[in-house]
Amino acid sequence: MKNTIVCFFVLMHTISVSMWAEENGVHRFGTFNVRYTGLNSGDIGDKNWMARREAVAKIVSDYDFDVIGMEEVTGSVREYSTGRTQLEDLQFMLKDYDSWAVERNGKHYEHNVIFFKRSRYEKIDCGKFYLNEHPETPGPGWAAGKNVLPRVLGWVRLKDKQTGREFMFAATHTNYGAIESGRQACKLIGERLNSIAGNLPIVLVGDFNMRRNDHAEAYMGCASHFKDAALLVETSCLPRGNIRHTASNWQPADSPDCRGSEFDYVFFKGLTPLSRHIITEDYGRGIAPSDHFPLLVRFKFE
Repeated sequence: MKNTIVCFFVLMHTISVSMWAEENGVHRFGTFNVRYTGLNSGDIGDKNWMARREAVAKIVSDYDFDVIGMEEVTGSVREYSTGRTQLEDLQFMLKDYDSWAVERNGKHYEHNVIFFKRSRYEKIDCGKFYLNEHPETPGPGWAAGKNVLPRVLGWVRLKDKQTGREFMFAATHTNYGAIESGRQACKLIGERLNSIAGNLPIVLVGDFNMRRNDHAEAYMGCASHFKDAALLVETSCLPRGNIRHTASNWQPADSPDCRGSEFDYVFFKGLTPLSRHIITEDYGRGIAPSDHFPLLVRFKFE
């Protein structure tokens, strides 16, 4: 009986994902902080990249993301068993996706990466800018000091091959919203990204290290230019859970130790959001694949 129940839920999950894939004109966009790797991360056992990398990649394919921004993707540490970096691993495993990776300090260490389905989209243009007082060059943010890391935003201009519609998708990872660097970075993002995109629809995703109500100045740096999907559509957890935070503390969504802040956002303009989902999938590992849950928002163009 137990095996029958498990098989039933697996079947229903598979059917629901395939149904999404058949929705005409729906685009599945999202963000996922995958947690950096390396000796200084302190991640051992099931938190080690080699133990969780398949789960990270499987979430992207199983939940049929069309475009997803990833943060903290390490590009300088090679794993002994594959000879690949975390960035190369993801590019290797996500075979149906092309990618645009931008690194935050010019040393090939930690990237924001945008993965997009090559069968559905054509990359028309791409770019980046750094989140500091000199956006053309890498460096620490405003009021540089302790805990103020160099940060970057990467963007791609994509064309839907079926409809010809173009849009911009951007991914970033900012410093803490309570400090000057976080506040100024969000202001720069809102103004500069809006200017680059012009009249194109925009999707802006990432780990913003801010709470909507506690860090109003940082939040409004983005929210004064773009809409926040979390405020416009209902949020549900897939495949289970009843949480609203996106930092997981590595714990499954139904664990009392699963706690954190809603640091991950999907902002947008020029599209209509249909639903928002916190992906709590762990494939029975008993531990989340990252210290953040991925977000999925389903959109249609206006």
